[in-house]
Amino acid sequence: MLTTATTPNSCTDGIALLRGVTAIVAEYPWLSADKKDYIVRDYPRMYLVLPKIPGEQTVGSEQPNAAVNKENCKVINVFLSS
Repeated sequence: MLTTATTPNSCTDGIALLRGVTAIVAEYPWLSADKKDYIVRDYPRMYLVLPKIPGEQTVGSEQPNAAVNKENCKVINVFLSS
């Protein structure tokens, strides 16, 4: 009999928030490192971490975002959006 081992998805929105904020602050160290200043959006393949209050945590006129992969909880990239 052949059995396959599957690992449950261990990436949660809390872990994604922590990793996303860490990545944002590593890229833009003058921004807040307090995870209470950020929110997590849940999409089918990724979590998106972005500032809770638009316009408060900005780089120029744009806000930083971090995309986190749901399968392995690794940060895909940090980017700016308006």
